[in-house]
Amino acid sequence: MEEKEGQKKEEAPAASEAIDKVKSTYQSLDELLEVKEGDRWPVVLLKVGARLLAIGLLILLSPFILLVLLIAFTAAL
Repeated sequence: MEEKEGQKKEEAPAASEAIDKVKSTYQSLDELLEVKEGDRWPVVLLKVGARLLAIGLLILLSPFILLVLLIAFTAAL
């Protein structure tokens, strides 16, 4: 019983560390694709297209991510 509690305490910082890393990656991508006032129209089109592509990619990957999370939680129980 004590091993499982210790293991959960070790997993919690690892999980929050992974979440922080994903959050910082998303924020840097968001800053990179932000349309600024001085951008020319081809750059604006590229940024909007890249943002739409990123959103589409996240939507396409979400079922697989949910499946992996479901398997991971089932294995942990």
